[in-house]
Amino acid sequence: MTATSTEQPAALEPTPGVKGYDGTFAWIDPRTLVIDPYNHRKPRSTDEADGNDEPTPHEPDTTEPDPELIASVEEVGVQTPLLLRPQDDGETLGVIFGQRRCKAAVLAAEKAVAKDLPFRMVPVIIRTDLAGADDDAVTLSLIENKHRKATSAREDLAAVRQLSLMKISKTRKAKHARTLGLTQKQVKAAEKAGQLSDSTLDRALSYDFDFVELADLHEVEELDYAVDWLRYAKRRDAEEGGRQRGHWAHEMQELRARKAEHAARHKARQDLKDSGVPLVDYSWDWTKTPARPLTDLVTADGTALDAETHTDGALWISSPLLAGFGKPALLISPPFV
Repeated sequence: MTATSTEQPAALEPTPGVKGYDGTFAWIDPRTLVIDPYNHRKPRSTDEADGNDEPTPHEPDTTEPDPELIASVEEVGVQTPLLLRPQDDGETLGVIFGQRRCKAAVLAAEKAVAKDLPFRMVPVIIRTDLAGADDDAVTLSLIENKHRKATSAREDLAAVRQLSLMKISKTRKAKHARTLGLTQKQVKAAEKAGQLSDSTLDRALSYDFDFVELADLHEVEELDYAVDWLRYAKRRDAEEGGRQRGHWAHEMQELRARKAEHAARHKARQDLKDSGVPLVDYSWDWTKTPARPLTDLVTADGTALDAETHTDGALWISSPLLAGFGKPALLISPPFV
């Protein structure tokens, strides 16, 4: 009989980690950097493939920073390191990805220097292993842009709304607003804008409504035609140039009036219903119903019936079609549209 072994199996050694690449972290003056010739993101202002120098407006230049990014970099600097590699001269460093952040940093630095103020350096990772490896450089640049998934406008709105609801000082809120390229009014408006229904918000965002416009829309959302009215007003304001919202303000005034009219009609209907007055919906053909518009009704002695005398249950209508119906029905005119 063989004795049972008491030896324990040796513990497995953890798999050692390995470096992904050779590189160093540094802080660098953005004005000293160039865009690597193998950076995947290229200016789209000309058709290089055809050798045509004419502008191609259907392909906007995606290499330039937008106002929001510029405002963010001016306020808090570049937060995500740029990826660089040595250029052929052995001295210059080129941006493989992060060129929009780099350009925004250059603008911020030049603005600070012009005011005799210190400027922010940019965080970078210098990939020394990519020196001369053009194929690797273009592949990495493509991967960085290909797999970047932009946030949706709804996600942006939710984040700004969350910021607006935080219990922090006005100073901090103002700083965050500047970082996002927004006004404090826009940040505050996000709270209302976030309450729009999904369908209304989707339509409004497709027309590039900003946060303040979305907040206005929330006020009159119950009117089915509100989005279209405001869309056309926004377009007319844009066609006239400037930053005025005259057409928008006019349409909002009209929409508010119509909303109030709808509310008044609803209350009138409910009050009449509660008082026992039958209500008759508007009809284009009164020959198929014993009801008649209020303006067509008269009392038994031929006196025109008005809203006040109509409420008197003792009155009878002279029209033979209505005889025997007792208290006459009140016609509610068609909705105010």
